[in-house]
Amino acid sequence: MHKVITYEVKGMTCAACVSAVEKSALKVEGIVEANVSLPTEQIRLVVDDHFDEQTFFKTIMLSGYKAQVIDDSLTLGEKQSKKLKHLLNKVIISTLFIIPLMYVSMGHMIKLPIPMFIDPMTNPQNHALAQMILTIPIMLVGFRYYLNGFRNLFRLKPNMDTLVAIGTTASFLYGLYATLMIFLGHHDYVMMLYFESAAMILLFIMLGKYLEQKSTAKTTSELEKLMELKPQTAIKFDGNTYVEVPILEVKVGDLLMVRPGDTIPTDGIIKHGRTTIDEAMMTGESLPKEKEE
Repeated sequence: MHKVITYEVKGMTCAACVSAVEKSALKVEGIVEANVSLPTEQIRLVVDDHFDEQTFFKTIMLSGYKAQVIDDSLTLGEKQSKKLKHLLNKVIISTLFIIPLMYVSMGHMIKLPIPMFIDPMTNPQNHALAQMILTIPIMLVGFRYYLNGFRNLFRLKPNMDTLVAIGTTASFLYGLYATLMIFLGHHDYVMMLYFESAAMILLFIMLGKYLEQKSTAKTTSELEKLMELKPQTAIKFDGNTYVEVPILEVKVGDLLMVRPGDTIPTDGIIKHGRTTIDEAMMTGESLPKEKEE
């Protein structure tokens, strides 16, 4: 007998992550079908009697992600809003460091006044150190890109985070090399510092993630408002009379009564009577359609 179970999956950032999680899940005995939703960070499984939850958790962990039972203490909309706020904080913190970094690294190119103690011509050592010091906090804010990126690279399953991690790390390491050469007396390397490249890439990625999450949070909020319109009760025939019961107690084969003006509680077949039904939510048709037995 098959049943459907939904779990949360943490650590996914792109379509490659979705594919990796689905493939890993399908390797677990007892899982018939696996569908991952990146915006909601959830996986929907169709499983049979051979399914073992702990084996599934372990398999997903070995693939570089974390699966867990859904936390019902927060609604999906609240979780999305919490994640959105977290991403916004990352963008704000990174921006606070990127502004002075760009001023220090690019200001002299457009004739902006640069304090003498960090001027690239008079104090190249301080100039390089200032850029490095301003770049490190931004990389720390985006540490998850490095954690996920290199972890998936070592597992030979690179994803978008791997690209970001390799690109920004290469830029930062070359900046360190140039800084070392400056301290060794090769001051011409002051024009070969690429700390700001690593910082800008990370900021743009974080900003993109924030805008993506903002759109997802808005969509989730609208869907939850739509779900609130779903009736919570139905009028069920118990063999003698009609009684109002919670919608979760309605089973296949039950006979329900829908009074004029009521919202239809579930899919069904009309056994007795006729009416007109507003199907605008599903079809867009503005006029109610006639229905009969």
